[in-house]
Amino acid sequence: MTQAIRVGIVGAGISGLAGAYFLQKESRHHNLDLQITLLEKSPDLGGVIRSESVQGLLLEAGPECFISSKTAALRLAEELGLTEEIIETRPEGRQVFVVQSGKLEALPPGMVFLAPVRFSSFCSTSLISARGKLRAMVEPLIPACKGEPSVGAFLKRRLGGELYSKVAEPLVSAIYGGNVNELSAPSCLPELYQLEQKYGNFFKGLRSLASAQPGRSSPFLTFRRGMSTLTEQLASALEAAIYRAVGDLTIRTDERGYRVRGSNFEGRFDFLILATPAPAAADMVEPLSSELSSLLKGIHYSSTRIVYLAYRKSEFSHSLQGSGFVFPEQESQVLDACTWVSSKFEHRCPPDRVLLRCALHDGRRKRTFEKDESVVEKVHAEISRILSLSCQPIFWRIYNARKAMPQMSVGHRRRIDHINQILLGHPGLFLAGAYYGGVGVPDCVRRAEETTQRLLESATGFKIKEETVLNRANGS
Repeated sequence: MTQAIRVGIVGAGISGLAGAYFLQKESRHHNLDLQITLLEKSPDLGGVIRSESVQGLLLEAGPECFISSKTAALRLAEELGLTEEIIETRPEGRQVFVVQSGKLEALPPGMVFLAPVRFSSFCSTSLISARGKLRAMVEPLIPACKGEPSVGAFLKRRLGGELYSKVAEPLVSAIYGGNVNELSAPSCLPELYQLEQKYGNFFKGLRSLASAQPGRSSPFLTFRRGMSTLTEQLASALEAAIYRAVGDLTIRTDERGYRVRGSNFEGRFDFLILATPAPAAADMVEPLSSELSSLLKGIHYSSTRIVYLAYRKSEFSHSLQGSGFVFPEQESQVLDACTWVSSKFEHRCPPDRVLLRCALHDGRRKRTFEKDESVVEKVHAEISRILSLSCQPIFWRIYNARKAMPQMSVGHRRRIDHINQILLGHPGLFLAGAYYGGVGVPDCVRRAEETTQRLLESATGFKIKEETVLNRANGS
């Protein structure tokens, strides 16, 4: 009898759960005998994705939605039977604002993500001066960059200083929670970087992309009962052995693969996927390769504080027609971004309440608050200043995501290439997670699928990926 292939996955966030699901799916499809074991440090599954219902309010401790143009998460949700659970942003909740001189200005129309592609619409905005508009319009004449620029240098070069500082920098900072002058453009904005490299400029590339992928009307999607719907459904679909609260993991190699020991687990695996943040993976691989461990330790993470504030709608003077606003660096005293949750998505808040989600990133600038009450007071004061409020919040909740966001700084691509070279000397060991292929939920799902395909190809010698692509092309 052929011995089963033993696969261990460390980390039960979206990357680990999706990896286990794809392994299970492909093993069934190809009639492979796989034994999958999932090891998680926390008592709970889901990693940074956590939805909580409090007093009729649906709160997200981590990501509140995922982007629709990247199809990996949407495709996975549909496979799991969650199509009816997927909701889009409300039509009236899709306008984004930026703060300008202490007041809200609508994001310039005619833009696709960070770049204006419909000049006639873009010209109508009052946020950007005539000189700033002219500079942005010459973007097609700017040659493509060389090497690995920072996000700040990349966007400023292409869009000009004004559009960059008023729109691009606050939007990217809100996504990555970091300093755009330190982040790597090819790693953090791979689609834009690749479009520029292929077409020579954003405008032509974005127009081509938009016509080829019309997509949904809403750029953002979520689930009726919260983002945890996805991770909970993944966990329930698994037949893997799942061990929770497994701490102090160590990894050693022997003639039969990888031996893993933890606080309440010991086992051997033929293949091992480390779907954890880079620092945790660094500690585990130290006995295998000090060089690999050092490279992983060099990937830094930023922390985010998410502050939810709820108000009585009858006392709230602002209409909140839109999805929220972001702060250019020179405009903010406390906040980086504010999402109008009750306007952006349905099923988040009772009709007589208003719910706001405010983000403070220490990767963009250092902040120190002694107590949660102090944070709430400062956040409410800034919200009141921008929205001209006189009411007080009737509810607040703070979630501290400590060292949760990987900062893919300049040089990240070379670091990942170096890591991949070292992994060649450790067959059967794979890495996955937000630091490896993008911080969004779709990026993590896509990376998990690619990792499992490479694992199965290594285990069987069969080109799983080629067959999977062919099946999708045939509608399978």
